[in-house]
Amino acid sequence: MRFDEFLSEVLYNPQKGYYFRKKIGEDYYTSISFEKLFSWTFANYFINLNIENILEIGANEGYFAKEAIEFYKMKNKKLNYFILERAMFKEIEGVKYIKNLKELKEFDGVIFQNEVLDAIEFRRFIYKDGKWKELYVRDFKEFYIDEIKDKEIIKYLPENVFEGLIYDVSIKALEFLKEQVEILRKGFIVIVDYGYERDEIIERFPNGSLTTYYKHSVSDNPFENLYEQDITYFLDWTLIKNFLKGLNVDIIVFENQGKFLLENGILEIAEIISKNLSELERFKIFNKVKSLVFDFHNFYVLIGAPRGT
Repeated sequence: MRFDEFLSEVLYNPQKGYYFRKKIGEDYYTSISFEKLFSWTFANYFINLNIENILEIGANEGYFAKEAIEFYKMKNKKLNYFILERAMFKEIEGVKYIKNLKELKEFDGVIFQNEVLDAIEFRRFIYKDGKWKELYVRDFKEFYIDEIKDKEIIKYLPENVFEGLIYDVSIKALEFLKEQVEILRKGFIVIVDYGYERDEIIERFPNGSLTTYYKHSVSDNPFENLYEQDITYFLDWTLIKNFLKGLNVDIIVFENQGKFLLENGILEIAEIISKNLSELERFKIFNKVKSLVFDFHNFYVLIGAPRGT
């Protein structure tokens, strides 16, 4: 089977898949674990853009949604909140859940996704004997190399590379981005995720960027702890940006997450959150600001808008 098919089973099987069973933060740290600092800063940015409609993709248990709705209410701003989530959790009051993007045809607002693209099933390719081949999975326990069966996807793979390079990429993620662009009449696609530009991906990860997380331990073996570990990879931002540009989407923001948060009021948000708290609690809040800004060094914020809007 292809590697993305393997991932569909171990990550998204409705009965025992990892994302249907695990809670956020159980095996790794993520930005929504930091009080309301992350969510309120983004909500503040959306308010400054006069956004009244938010579609969040991959909301998981809904922490970001609850806090964004809370911030909008605090600022007396109107908000319509939609969620598209594969692994459904308890529904949130005031949110409309959709089953597919087509339900929001001609959408006007923000499509927001935090650590979503990296969680979409990806495939593995290896440059061998002067051409790209694919890494397939045998018996849920090992890789084997064979020819690429759908040759058109070679256009997404790097050119002029060295023998033995392994490159991870999600074709499904690209297709999903295309679906988002197709429903967005006016507004913005906001992507927060981890990755590098293509040249750095190749330099840093000649054996592929596949990474697993199990109880805060990191590995590169996807066949251990089946159904019990997260399996992810680092995005190729060069590919993502060029793909969106090819869909007539202008990239209006692309910068490190920490820089974005500082530019859009995280320090002011921290002051609001820590008001009337003890000095110790204030210290903890601002220590979390420091962590969000400096520790997530390979996280980036990409914001695109359909050309002409």
